[in-house]
Amino acid sequence: MFPGWKIFDEPRKGTTQPEESQKPLGIRYRTDAGEIDILAIDPQGTFVAIELKKDRASDKVAAQVDRYVAWIKKHLAKPGQKVRGLIIAKYVERRLAYTLLRRRGITIWTYEWHLKFNKRPDWKGTTTNSSRPMANEIVESEIARETKDETPDDK
Repeated sequence: MFPGWKIFDEPRKGTTQPEESQKPLGIRYRTDAGEIDILAIDPQGTFVAIELKKDRASDKVAAQVDRYVAWIKKHLAKPGQKVRGLIIAKYVERRLAYTLLRRRGITIWTYEWHLKFNKRPDWKGTTTNSSRPMANEIVESEIARETKDETPDDK
């Protein structure tokens, strides 16, 4: 999603390397300023506090991201290291757009979802880790059962 970016992941206390079995620390990063959805480092070495909104971003999110940026500057950033905020939302309220005209270091990205349905995918040969049958196996067994139950008068 962010080519060249890395999710922030520092070693846990008492270790020298992050543990691979755990999610990176930068996902839902908890701070005194709130929980940062994604804490990343861009290709230029800048910390990026990413706030995700599933629908509309109001002007309140600007203060939220400001808190995150201030916390990162105080607790994580090295001297001279840049920190910025990124808000990702489907829609941006006009008030937020006006608020961010006066603030530096916070940008907005919007997103769109594109969903495509396939009428009947070919799942033959696909296995499942579940004991439940695959969807197409259910459909095929229902078709076979209906065909078997038909009488000559039904045709």
